[in-house]
Amino acid sequence: MNRIRLVPLLLSAGLLVHSSVAGEDTPGDLETLISTGSDVTASESAPSTTDLASLRDTLLSGEYERRRLAGVLESIEGDLDDIDRRIDIGLKGLEPHREAWGTRVSVLHRVSGIPPGVVIAMPASLSFVHRSSVVAHALVTGIEGHMKDMTRHLEGLKALDAIRQERNSARLDTLGRLRAIEAELDTASKRAREILAPLTVGQKPVIRGPETLTSFLHRLAAGSMAQASMNNVLTADIRTALMVTDIESRKGTLPYPARGTPDGSRRLQIATAPGEPVITPFDGIVLYSGAFAGHGPLLVIDHGDNRQTVLLGFDHSAVGTGEWLVAGQPVAVMAADDTEERTLYVEFRYKGIPEDAPDWLTMAFTEESNP
Repeated sequence: MNRIRLVPLLLSAGLLVHSSVAGEDTPGDLETLISTGSDVTASESAPSTTDLASLRDTLLSGEYERRRLAGVLESIEGDLDDIDRRIDIGLKGLEPHREAWGTRVSVLHRVSGIPPGVVIAMPASLSFVHRSSVVAHALVTGIEGHMKDMTRHLEGLKALDAIRQERNSARLDTLGRLRAIEAELDTASKRAREILAPLTVGQKPVIRGPETLTSFLHRLAAGSMAQASMNNVLTADIRTALMVTDIESRKGTLPYPARGTPDGSRRLQIATAPGEPVITPFDGIVLYSGAFAGHGPLLVIDHGDNRQTVLLGFDHSAVGTGEWLVAGQPVAVMAADDTEERTLYVEFRYKGIPEDAPDWLTMAFTEESNP
């Protein structure tokens, strides 16, 4: 399609809602908002379908590997913590033997330090001398026993230290591979955004005040930007590349938006690690990215076919309203502070009504599935 004709087509299709500014009347409904038009950046060439397909594969496979390595790293760090704990217990267990050994050595040293002539000349009975020899023998036997115990403890500590070095080496290797995967994902994500940038629409819907989140989401669901784009603007090859009309066939295979421990159904809650990236589970366009009073940052992704993903609970968004996305692309980041509660709230909606999110997702992308 001639790119010069893209802007008027977008305006006539009404892909995105329009933010009110000072002096403008607030539109009365979502249809009015949509009909106000949008800003689109023209491009010299259409997105490469081959590049998008390759980038999607890279993002999804790379994110799976990133989560796997993150799980491996957590397991190794858990092992190291356990080894440190066992070493600490071993050192504490060694201390009583060391003290007892030191006491017996000190006593024996004092006894053995008496010159033989003095011992012979001492006015002591034979029984006393016998008892003294028995005591000396007991001291030597006790010292030998404590030496054996300390040797056994030290050998155990040495073995633990060897394991610790091996696990720490594995930690460094895994960390290096994880950083490399993260760099590849960052490069792929930037490339996807560059390819899809010409299709970005940069205006936001009006939030009526006061308005509940539920009513706002229903208003957003009433106008599918993805569907409007598919039907009126995007060329056939781009529609094929973006897969937006194919979400039904992917049910049960979509990745979890974030790595963590999932709970719930209609409103899925995923407890995540600090700074965990959040991805879009499927291709789509960002219907809304911004704050919503009382709920913090909000992200709504339109996948076409009247289906949206709603994300809440993250720290900040990595995408803006109107951006096109491919599956696996990072869209937000969880809080990095380890003291804060980090729970990502996820909803899959059809015509504005929440559905059971786990029905759409694959367990391959959960924390429990990572070795």
